[in-house]
Amino acid sequence: MQKSSWWILGGIAAAVVGVKLLGLKKFNDLLSISVRLSGKPAIKGGVFGNLEVPFSVVFTNRTSNEVKIRIPAIQLFYNNSEIGNIAPQANVLLVKQYASSSFPTLKFLIPITTLVTSGIGKDMLMLPNGPSDVVKRMKVIVHSAVNGVDVKFEEKFSSGNVSGLGLTARTERRVRSKADYQHLIAPLGSLDRTDPIVNPNGDIDETLYLMKDIVSRTNADTRKLAAHLKGSSLEGTCRNIFNFVYTYIQYEPDSAFAEQLRRPLRTLHDQKGDCDCYSILIGSILANLGIPFVWRVTAYNNKPNFQHVYVIVPTPKGYIIVDPVLDNFNEEKPFSKNKDFNFFKYKS
Repeated sequence: MQKSSWWILGGIAAAVVGVKLLGLKKFNDLLSISVRLSGKPAIKGGVFGNLEVPFSVVFTNRTSNEVKIRIPAIQLFYNNSEIGNIAPQANVLLVKQYASSSFPTLKFLIPITTLVTSGIGKDMLMLPNGPSDVVKRMKVIVHSAVNGVDVKFEEKFSSGNVSGLGLTARTERRVRSKADYQHLIAPLGSLDRTDPIVNPNGDIDETLYLMKDIVSRTNADTRKLAAHLKGSSLEGTCRNIFNFVYTYIQYEPDSAFAEQLRRPLRTLHDQKGDCDCYSILIGSILANLGIPFVWRVTAYNNKPNFQHVYVIVPTPKGYIIVDPVLDNFNEEKPFSKNKDFNFFKYKS
């Protein structure tokens, strides 16, 4: 019989049955894990050196309480056979409410003998991208203690920004001073949790979930600004929002290994963000005006991963596009596939 452990996270009782969860599965949508490459796998120390695989273990906490996590051991598998394990330092990781946090970069060092006996060495020679392709066949089991409860996560490595939300603006813009709208937003220090949420998973559903959560929790960030941008018609309002973001918020892509989801207040003060930060800000303004909207994620040139996200506003005859990454209002770049996320349908 499996043993059930009961624990409290964010005021909600959750049962951990058999103390095993698969990666990206959530404690009742409260906590998730990602094991993410933090650099390029490579042979170190010459031809007969070790295969070095740098990675990080990141936890995302979507509750109103801080979570304490410890990782006593991590196992590494190749083609379902264990090839190594490490014991990270026993320091406790504190993950703040509505945020992500990670342990310092960890490394698996796979010796030449293991490379030979496991078949990794042969596969590195046969596969087109060598070490990078080999790592795709690996998985890890993370043994952790979450708020004192033992939990086991099984994960594959995610390399780079898997979702690839990053269709970029064509040129750097000369944005206007935020002094023009400073009176419409709160001081940066007046609200809690103004730092970006880092979503290292790169998983598109996870990204959209976090975006929705940010907009729902921080609607006060754009309340006055939304009233200021309201036009005489739906199209006029959408045009005002597009022009505002295009004029005042510089496009700046995130790093290759972390997706930063800024709350509107942070974006408005920093005057920078990428397409997901644009979409959070625009979604917040529309939500304050009670205007239904959809986040559309898209891929281009038949690439498997999604590369971009922007806002569309449904109308009786179709929809209005609000995408300030592009230069023109109501413009949409042709895509090869898309996925739509209706904010109000999933709003909690």
